[in-house]
Amino acid sequence: MKRVMSMLAIAGLCSMGAVLAAQTPAPTTPAPAKKEAAKKETKMAAPKAEPMTYTGCIAAGAKPNTYVLNDATATGSTDKTNYDLKGGSLKAHVGHKVEVSGAVTKPATGNSVLAVKKVKMVAATCA
Repeated sequence: MKRVMSMLAIAGLCSMGAVLAAQTPAPTTPAPAKKEAAKKETKMAAPKAEPMTYTGCIAAGAKPNTYVLNDATATGSTDKTNYDLKGGSLKAHVGHKVEVSGAVTKPATGNSVLAVKKVKMVAATCA
């Protein structure tokens, strides 16, 4: 009789454990997955600009103390474009053909902006 009672008690405890386990909510993992997806979207939405070297002619911009790299070609390319220059010591290079290293960003309107990291004069004139 003791044996039967012990077995019934054990069976009751096991069934209680199963009932309680069914009541406990499972941990949710979609939240971290959503965060990772949001991080990936953010990374894709704003790719980091890689520094490149462009050759062109520096001219004064439309506003005071602004400069433009005209007829610029990226290293290894023949396509010409103009870039608004940001940063660097550029005033001394106005009218010179130069190599400018930096990263390009593309605003919604206007020329692309080249953040100047390095300037090297190639020729004293733009001819």
